[in-house]
Amino acid sequence: MVLFLSLALLAGMAMAEKTAARRLLIGVMSTLQDEGRRNAMRDTWVLEARSVAPSLTVRFVLGWGRSDLESLAILRENATYGDLIVLPCQENQHRGKTLHWFAFAHAARAQLPHDYVAKMDQDVLVWPSELQEQLQGLVRENFYGGVPVEAYRRNSLPDRFLFTNGGFVLLSADLVAEIAIVVQEARQKADPKTGFLDDVDPDNLKGNEDLILGRLLKSHWSSGRLNVNVGAVSWSAKSGESTSGFCPWRHAKSLKTPEGYREQWASRHERGCRCNCPDTQMELELDEEQKLSGQSSSATKVAEKTEWNLRPAIWMETRHMTDGVGGHAMRAAFLLGTAELLGLRVVCNPETMFNGHSAVTDPHIASALLLHCGGDGKLLGDIDPERHMAPASMLQQPPVINTSLSALPSLLAELERKAGAEDGRDVSHAPALAISEVLCHELIEGVSARSHFMNPALTFLRREYHRGADPERLAAPLWGDATYRIAVHWRTGMWSLKSRRMQMPLQEIVRRILKRFSTVSGPNVHGSQARPLSIALVVAMKEDPRSQATVQEHIDAILAEYGSAAKAYISISGEIGHDDPSALERDLALLTTAHLLLLGRSQFATLAAGLQREDGAHVVADESEFTSESGCQLLSNTVFAAELPTRLLGAGDIKAFVEAGPTRLVCRPPLANASQLVEWLGHCSERTALIVAEAVARRRDRQFTDTAELDQQAD
Repeated sequence: MVLFLSLALLAGMAMAEKTAARRLLIGVMSTLQDEGRRNAMRDTWVLEARSVAPSLTVRFVLGWGRSDLESLAILRENATYGDLIVLPCQENQHRGKTLHWFAFAHAARAQLPHDYVAKMDQDVLVWPSELQEQLQGLVRENFYGGVPVEAYRRNSLPDRFLFTNGGFVLLSADLVAEIAIVVQEARQKADPKTGFLDDVDPDNLKGNEDLILGRLLKSHWSSGRLNVNVGAVSWSAKSGESTSGFCPWRHAKSLKTPEGYREQWASRHERGCRCNCPDTQMELELDEEQKLSGQSSSATKVAEKTEWNLRPAIWMETRHMTDGVGGHAMRAAFLLGTAELLGLRVVCNPETMFNGHSAVTDPHIASALLLHCGGDGKLLGDIDPERHMAPASMLQQPPVINTSLSALPSLLAELERKAGAEDGRDVSHAPALAISEVLCHELIEGVSARSHFMNPALTFLRREYHRGADPERLAAPLWGDATYRIAVHWRTGMWSLKSRRMQMPLQEIVRRILKRFSTVSGPNVHGSQARPLSIALVVAMKEDPRSQATVQEHIDAILAEYGSAAKAYISISGEIGHDDPSALERDLALLTTAHLLLLGRSQFATLAAGLQREDGAHVVADESEFTSESGCQLLSNTVFAAELPTRLLGAGDIKAFVEAGPTRLVCRPPLANASQLVEWLGHCSERTALIVAEAVARRRDRQFTDTAELDQQAD
């Protein structure tokens, strides 16, 4: 009888542990001077959490005081509220504060018990009851929560991993313990006067702390053990205007002041953005439009209602990454390709062409260049009836229709039928069609879905980019009066200089092309007549020093041999996110206005080839990004390195070389019409989403089963 009662008691304790509300310790990164912002939180969601979400514990995290006076101020505030944590380091950003916080949380787990620990910024608003509810559906181990970003860091070697946006980051207790071990080891070597960790291990601990956190968890992610947002609700970068079912927080610039914070809290029950939100409200400002109406064509103008307002516009969920414009262009293939195939406009979304390489200096430079889309969602440039873009304000005025790619063709047919029936009525504008993120990795007729949509997507971008001849206007003075233009683009990474599918090293392609077509035999041999040839050598120095030195040697050799006919355009890419946006604008203009473009492997090179002038051709060292799985070539003006010797023999000059045409079969749409292809992509995305959901469910079930077995063993 006693044994039976003991077993029953143990089973009940195990069940109670499994069903008890999971505890979350939230550390809000603050500074001593931000007491007003702390009070705004204390008076709003932190206060509400005490009654509706008692499993949440909130602490405000500071560095130590810089003087006795500051230390006294911290003691006084903590005596009043009892919610301050002072870390063993000077106040800092990106020098170890986030890591110190997780280490503290682990060390204080007896006093501050938790199943998860969060790091949160001050410009984040929390819905406590939703957060507590969603915690119950999260996995308990190897959990990494937040808005995910895939990083492609450039140090000595390419380094691919995932991290989450730093506004709100959540780790399970086991991962917190792992971070604590790293911090404990680093702290032993850190300067005791500062407590900074970045100088201890620059390769792994120096830089943006949100990114560093992802790097420390890289082994889990690479092996598939990292449970990124694995739970009953998936947190995403954009949740539209939903008030539940997505992120239980809002991260926005409007929350950076105590007044703005209290105002946002007062309107928390209204529909609004969740997760990461736009920097500014994206609305048409008619007063500003009137002010700009008389300015020149280079002025920024708000789009007017013209005949293209009656064409539907498509918006597709896009998650920006730390990749540059090339990587984002590849991700936007489904969106832009669909718009091109179906004749739709695209709603201006600055994140579509987000440039992670200039995330600090100008994150939306590529969006402005390629789509004439401003960081605030407004259109840039003159009003053009042929424009294929629409302002983001379309999403804030009806009608906005939530749909899917699989239903899009039939929806468009229905809209066209209704428009015909309403002929002659006052129709102000066509609807915005909102579509969630599209994922598809299937093949159709031996070719990947992305390959089928890449060509029309590049057609869309090329038309918008060259509209108004802006690239030519910028590049013409750099090219001078040359009859023919040759541009070379290097990527300074060994993965590019010696890529696996390289058919011929880029430097050899350059040597053969210039030897065949250059009329210059020595340095500075030019009279006053027009130069027959101009050579632009374009490179952004990044990645490893050895690759940079190799490329510099190639450039120096070309400059020495061809003199003033060649010119190097070298930009230095230092800290991630700090690239010079004007260098991107210049380089892209040079590459896309060249008659002959010579390229190594990179996503930026693929984009440049797709944007190249229609009467030009490009020679590629690596065919990976330019052929499909079936072997057809994606762009008709691509010349592959393996075919270069034969093509050079048959061409008398650059003009003949460029106009020779493709040597392989050019990929063609696989289905009878564009609508069928788009519908197929929609069904593919739905199948992919189902597969992902089933995989997540299996993983969750397996973890629950493992937990049950452990409980049985404990019994």
